[in-house]
Amino acid sequence: MASVKKVTKSKFITEDISDLMNGSQFLKDSPINKKNQKRPKIDVTENYDIPKVSDKKKKTEANIEPGKQSRQKIIEVMDQHLICRKQTNDTLLKCISELISQVDTDHSVMKENEQKLEQLTGAFMKCIQQATVAHKQSLKALKEIYDTFKKQCDEMQSQQKAETDQLAGELEEDIKKLQQKLVMETRRRGPLWFDVYRAFPPKTEPKFAKPKPEIKPIRPILYKEDAIRAKFHSNGYGLATVNLLSQSTETQTKRLIQQYKNLQSEGVPENEILEISAKAVANERQAEIPKISAKNPDSVTAQVLTEANIKNIFKE
Repeated sequence: MASVKKVTKSKFITEDISDLMNGSQFLKDSPINKKNQKRPKIDVTENYDIPKVSDKKKKTEANIEPGKQSRQKIIEVMDQHLICRKQTNDTLLKCISELISQVDTDHSVMKENEQKLEQLTGAFMKCIQQATVAHKQSLKALKEIYDTFKKQCDEMQSQQKAETDQLAGELEEDIKKLQQKLVMETRRRGPLWFDVYRAFPPKTEPKFAKPKPEIKPIRPILYKEDAIRAKFHSNGYGLATVNLLSQSTETQTKRLIQQYKNLQSEGVPENEILEISAKAVANERQAEIPKISAKNPDSVTAQVLTEANIKNIFKE
């Protein structure tokens, strides 16, 4: 890490210095960037003027001052860059160390999970093997039971077939003997119906002509109330619960017919009679339902029974 750090530092510093030197106005004007010109050979015979030489020295000193200032600025910029690089490297190293520690913890957790998974897989495989052995044993037992049952069924079927064949042969022989006996008796005495005919002769001579069909009018079997009852049943008002223990209560259809006749006598329109009569009968039946009374009216159960709405109990 130290070697890499040094290389990166030197690379960034050289790039920054080159950019700064190329973009600095001081360095452009400084005498360092100027091309070194060769000194002309001094001719000893030439006479120099001393004031001119002093002026030239002053000019060169004035040109050197901006170079010193630019050098100081370059050093300051380099120091700032070094500080920034150091801070970034420190933060990077810190992040990398945290990441490495986190990766180490994740790796240890993964190892633990791997061990647990291996244990779980081993237990699961063991259970599967035990279940497979148990299934094999049960399958073997079922096959043995099936084979024995099939063998017994085949033996029983063959035995029953032999018995039925033997019984059929015996019955056939008995029937043949009975037929022969009946044939012998009929030949000797004649058919039996001859004796019946002689003992009970018919009053009229039998004829073989087909009798003429007699057309009779169909007798009406429906009542007038049946038409009204059919209207109520077609609209679904005819069926209701019936108390089979009480003989005094009237049926639903009987009450509906009575209401229908009363409303018809009052002049109610035909399309409204069915609904009005059905509502009236329903109200009468609701009023006839006995209310539940408790022995102790002050108890909590008595209050619940009094406040209970039996009609809408399933809607709450």
